[in-house]
Amino acid sequence: MILRLAFLLSIFNIDSHASINKFEAAKYKVKLVVDSPGFNLNFKNLQDKSKFVKFQPSLRGRVGFEFFLKDFIGIGYGFAQPQKSDVAAKKGSSGYDDWRFSLAYEKFHIFVNYLRYSGFYIENSADVDPTWNSSSPFLSAPNLKSKSISINFTWLKHPNRFSYIAALDQVHRQDESGGSWLWGGAITETDFSNAGAPIIPNSFQSQLGSDQTLTQGKFQAINAKLGYGHTWVWKKNWFVNGVIQLGFGLERKNYNISAGSKNGWGSSSKSDVLINLGYNGDLVSTGISLFADATSFQTDSIIIESSAWTIKFFAGRRF
Repeated sequence: MILRLAFLLSIFNIDSHASINKFEAAKYKVKLVVDSPGFNLNFKNLQDKSKFVKFQPSLRGRVGFEFFLKDFIGIGYGFAQPQKSDVAAKKGSSGYDDWRFSLAYEKFHIFVNYLRYSGFYIENSADVDPTWNSSSPFLSAPNLKSKSISINFTWLKHPNRFSYIAALDQVHRQDESGGSWLWGGAITETDFSNAGAPIIPNSFQSQLGSDQTLTQGKFQAINAKLGYGHTWVWKKNWFVNGVIQLGFGLERKNYNISAGSKNGWGSSSKSDVLINLGYNGDLVSTGISLFADATSFQTDSIIIESSAWTIKFFAGRRF
């Protein structure tokens, strides 16, 4: 299930920017959305990053809608498509929730994301178990669960040159090319567990050092972020825009291995990417969007990478 709430407010209406069309006459906008989500939970050897286990949930595409009332409030809902029997036999089945909240001003943006996954398969099964062959089902971790919540803050240096609201949901339209530096921060918490059993398969544990029998973990991080956003406009209605932000910070780690529990402090990194291309006319908008974010944590011997992405096709109309 995915439930998405977006509050799009403009608090600097006194200064109108010629390059941003806010469509003041439009009362609301409706969008049809088809998207394909993805998620990775990777465990890498801290000293030799070529040695890793890549866990993925078996996810399905979604069809849904988004409704925006003026530029104040938006709500969306998506329906997961049925899983094909051959895919279920190969990758198993997974449960997942994806909740998102976004608050966008002209100069400031808050994005909150909650993700929960249960039931994973090992995408690089051939590397983990030499006896595995491509005609067999992927190695699985049906009891592996992952949960994460992140709160992201972004400030725009030049909101008159780049509209975050137009880039996010095309509720507004940027009529001229332009960009802005971005800075902000993120607070992240990631939990994972495997019903008390080691997460890494026995056949690969020796490749991941002293924490090879990792059974569960909770990692909390605070990252400072710097980035840039830009929209390229062609003939006013056609657009390509991109936003990238990179962050580094401090983590608090608590995790268990078979021999006991460990905790401490370490370093963390985070990256966010948004890319859109399409058409944004006076009444109709359509296009394709990619959103991805990744966070990295460390134990004494393992790098843990949590990354999520969504590819979205959309078509909307203003009324």
